Amino acid sequence: MANKNKDYSIADANKILEDFQELSGVDALSLSRKPIDAYFRALLYKVLMDFNYMNDRQIEDFFWSKRIKRTRVAVYHAVRKIDLYYHNYSDFRNVYNIYFDDKIEEFKLLDNKIKDKAEELDNRVKGKLPKKENDALQLLINSLPSYRRDEVYEMVNLRVKSWSWKSKDKCEVIESSDGVTSSAW
Repeated sequence: MANKNKDYSIADANKILEDFQELSGVDALSLSRKPIDAYFRALLYKVLMDFNYMNDRQIEDFFWSKRIKRTRVAVYHAVRKIDLYYHNYSDFRNVYNIYFDDKIEEFKLLDNKIKDKAEELDNRVKGKLPKKENDALQLLINSLPSYRRDEVYEMVNLRVKSWSWKSKDKCEVIESSDGVTSSAW
C-alpha cells in the first residue's frame, strides 16, 4: 500500500509510537479491547494526527505496515471519544496533558462544578432528613472522652446481655371464692 503523496514521516511515526508506548506503559500494537488499551490507542491516533500530520487512512496504512489491522472507521471512532476518555480516566488525562494543554482548564472548571453540585446535593439531603433528637443517654455518651468510651460500652453491653438471662417475675395470683381450705384434706 505504498502512497507517493505521503506528507508524514514513517520514521517520525515509529518514534512517536515508541515514545508513546514508553510514556503510557501500554502496548499500542495490542489487539486487546480492554478499556485501558482502547483509550490509549485513541490517544495515540490523536498524537499521530496532530504531531505527524497523519489522517485516518495514513494511520490505517501505518498499522498495516506493522501487520496490525486498524481500519479508518476504528481510528475515526476512537478519536471521537477523546473527550469521554479525558473526563473518565485519570491515567489517560495525565498522558493527554503531556501532549496537549487544551483541556486542563476546562477540566478544572468541570471538576469544580461537579464538586459544587455534589456539595449542594449533600446539603439538600441533609436538610430533608428528619432531625433526630438526642436523648439524655446519647448526649452523655457523646460528651465522654474517647479513652473512656470503651469502658462505658462494656458496661452497657453487659447490662443489655443480662436482660436476656435474668429471671422474669411471672408470678400469677389466682383468687378463688371458695378459698384453699375447702379443697385441702
